[in-house]
Amino acid sequence: MEACLRRSLEMMDLLSLLELSAVILSLAFLSYASWKDWKLREVDDRVWLVFAPLGGFLTLARTVLTGNPSFLQWGLSLAITVVLGLTLYFLGFWGGADAKALTCLALTLPVYPSFLKPLLGFYLTVFPVTILFNTFILSASTVVYVSLRNFAYKLGGGRLFEGFEGEPASKKLLALLVAYKVGREKLPGNPGLSLAEEATAEGGGRRWRFRVGIGEEEENLEVEELPQEVWVTPQLPLLFFLTAGLTVALIFGDLALALTASLFNLFRV
Repeated sequence: MEACLRRSLEMMDLLSLLELSAVILSLAFLSYASWKDWKLREVDDRVWLVFAPLGGFLTLARTVLTGNPSFLQWGLSLAITVVLGLTLYFLGFWGGADAKALTCLALTLPVYPSFLKPLLGFYLTVFPVTILFNTFILSASTVVYVSLRNFAYKLGGGRLFEGFEGEPASKKLLALLVAYKVGREKLPGNPGLSLAEEATAEGGGRRWRFRVGIGEEEENLEVEELPQEVWVTPQLPLLFFLTAGLTVALIFGDLALALTASLFNLFRV
């Protein structure tokens, strides 16, 4: 009996050590990738080619030596995560680096680490999906920044909708939430900004053109042909938010589930 208890404790210590190694590995690689994404909006594929096998080895060791996660849990987590990542990629919601990062997380942290307890008490069995939920919730915080920037611009006497008088109110509202005005000289060579407007075919007016990512035509943009101030959309460094989403998931758990539970309790009769 004592020998069995001692072996169980040793296995728990081994599991915690392997899980901690996986957490440190994930945070290290994602932090580096986030920095590259922030500076260049591009991450070398060698990052994922190193991250994936290292993370996979740690999970394989956990599965073989401790049985946590099981091969079934690992396989389901990986399959669901890959499908989600590729779907978001082909729908244009994020880039290839983001999909690769999420896949690496599924290889490295397919389930929530057993040595941690989330403060909010909520997380999904497929841990990368919890990370993904947190990522999108945190990335939505840019709406607050953009809105405040437009509010400050208006208070400073700026004319927000000059040239856009013909655009519907719904598009004006959307513009206030996702775009802001900058001097045209800030566009060239800036991967963090995407032009969000274009000239109309008639009347010399302007219209909004919202997109995710920077189009090929913008690489050869003739800045002199643009107005002095133009509407731009910030290109979200999603790897930064993915790293933040992982950190929040490890400490607090799943923000979306916690919010849903809070709303359910609030309106429950």
